[in-house]
Amino acid sequence: MINAWNKVRRFVSPNGSNAEYTQSSFQTDKSGFDEFKQRQVRYYLAEKYYMNHEFSNLNRMLSAIKAQHNLYRHIRSPFNPTERLVEGYVSSVYGGAIDYDDLRTGAIPIVTSNNRERNGLIDLFTMSNMNSAKNLYARQAAKFGDSFLKVVDLPDNNTVMLQVLDPRNVESVMLNPLGDITFIRIQYEKVDDKGVKYTYTEEIDETTYRTFKNDELYAFNTFGGQALAEWPNPYGFVPVTHAKFRDNGNKFGLNAFFAQMEKINEVNDIASLLFDNIRNTVQAVYHAQNVAKGSLTSNRDEVTRDMIRIIYTQGAGTLTPLISNLNIEGALGAINSVLKEIERDLPVLSLHQVREMSQISSVAVKAMYSDAIKRVNEAMTNLDTPLIKACAMGLAIAGWRGIIPGFGLDYYRAKEYKFSIAIRDVISDQMSNFEKTQILMGTAPDNPLMPLMLETMGYEASQVQETIARSERARQERIEEELIKQANSSITELTTVGNQLRNSANGQGANGLTPNQDKANSAPQDTQNDLTANEVQS
Repeated sequence: MINAWNKVRRFVSPNGSNAEYTQSSFQTDKSGFDEFKQRQVRYYLAEKYYMNHEFSNLNRMLSAIKAQHNLYRHIRSPFNPTERLVEGYVSSVYGGAIDYDDLRTGAIPIVTSNNRERNGLIDLFTMSNMNSAKNLYARQAAKFGDSFLKVVDLPDNNTVMLQVLDPRNVESVMLNPLGDITFIRIQYEKVDDKGVKYTYTEEIDETTYRTFKNDELYAFNTFGGQALAEWPNPYGFVPVTHAKFRDNGNKFGLNAFFAQMEKINEVNDIASLLFDNIRNTVQAVYHAQNVAKGSLTSNRDEVTRDMIRIIYTQGAGTLTPLISNLNIEGALGAINSVLKEIERDLPVLSLHQVREMSQISSVAVKAMYSDAIKRVNEAMTNLDTPLIKACAMGLAIAGWRGIIPGFGLDYYRAKEYKFSIAIRDVISDQMSNFEKTQILMGTAPDNPLMPLMLETMGYEASQVQETIARSERARQERIEEELIKQANSSITELTTVGNQLRNSANGQGANGLTPNQDKANSAPQDTQNDLTANEVQS
C-alpha cells in the first residue's frame, strides 16, 4: 500500500519527474477513467489550462503533449477561453451575494414554507462563509469536473460548517444505489512542525472515522483528553457530498471544457506559427553574401530575441532578408474559424454579448442564447442537488449538537428536509425600477389589469394592495387639486364680471372712469400737439 501510494504521489507531485500523459486519461469509456492516477492527470492539465500555463515550462507534461498531438515546438496560448468559461459558470450558477435576510432571493434562493429551515440555513451559511464557499464549489466543478462538500463538526468552537474539498485530494469513494457516499478516502501531503513532509489520510464510512500518517494509523485528534486515530461515526452517514459538473455515466465527472482541449491546442498551434512568422517578417534573418563575417553584428556573446540574425555566404556583396511567402489573411481566417467552432461548442462564452443588447426584449435575447441558458441550467441542477444534501446534513448535525435548535440526525437520515433551491435567471427579465415607475405612472389604479400587472412585475400580494391604495389616494388628491383650481378660476371670473356690472350701474366704464373722462383721456395725441403749435405761432 505504501509503495503503491508513493508511486502515485510522485506522479502527481509538482516536482515529480515521472509524470505521464496518455490518451487513456481522457477516454471516458475506459474503466481507468475513475482511477486516482488518471484523474490526477486530468485535474493537473485542467489547472494548467485554467491558469493559461498549458504550454509554458511550468507544465511538466508539455513535451508529451507536443509529441502526442504533433504541435509546434514554440507553441504558446494567445487564445485560451478556459478561465473565461469557468468564471462564466461561477457567476451564472451562484452569482451575486447570499440574501442573509431571508434567503428568498440572492445567489442561493431557498424555496420552503418552513421558517425553521429557512432560519437554520441562514445560520449554517453564516458559519460556512457561504459567499466565498459557493464560488469555490462552482469553480472547482467547472474546472475539474468534480467538487465535494464536507460537513465539518467543530464542537469545541460551537460550529458546524460546510467545507469545499479539493477533488485532487479525494483518493476514492464508494456510493450506494442512491448516489450517496458510503465511504471516502481523503489523502494529501502535509508538513509537520519540523518541516518534514508526510502523507495525511482520512477515511470515513458510515460507522467509523480513521486517520493515517504515511499509511500508518495516527492520532491527529483528541476526544475527551484522549488522542484517537480511530473513533465511531456518530451520525450514521458520511457527511460528504459529490457534485459532477457533467455526468457521463462514470463515478467522476467531466469539466466544462473537456471535449474542447484539442481544439484549443489546434488554434494555439496555428496562432503561434503565424505570430512567429510575422515576427520573422518584421525582424527577418538576412543573407549576407560576400560580406566579412562579424562586420554587421555586435560583439555580444549572448543572442537575444531582438538581435538581427545574419547568414554569411561567398559571392557578390549583397544583404537580402529571408522572408517566407506568408498568407496572413488565410491564417487569420483559419484561426477565426476554429475560435468560432469552440464558441459553438461552449455557448456560455457568448453570454458577455448580452450586455450590448439593451434595445432587444428579454424574450428575444433568451431565444438567441437558449443553448447557453440550457448549459447553465444543467450545471445548476448538477450542483444544487449535492448542495441541498450537504445543507440538510449540516442542519442535522448542528441540531444534534444543539447549535441550531429544532433539528436532529433523523432530519437527514429520514429525509425529512423539504427545502429546495430555486432555478436562477441566467438572463434577467426583471424590469428596472425606472421601467416599473414609468408603467405605474401611465396606468390608472382602477384599471382591472392593474393587480395582474403588479404581480407580473414581481410585487407580492400585500405590496399589490398597498400600491393600488397609494395610487388611488394620489389620484384622488390630483382630482381635488384640479377641482380647487377650477373653483378658484370661477371665483376670479365671477368677481371680474361683478365689478363690471357695478361700474356700469354707477355710470362708469369698465376702467372706473365717467364717459367724458374716458373721452378726454382718449383724445388723439397729435391733436393736442397741433394746438400747442398754434399757440406758439400766435
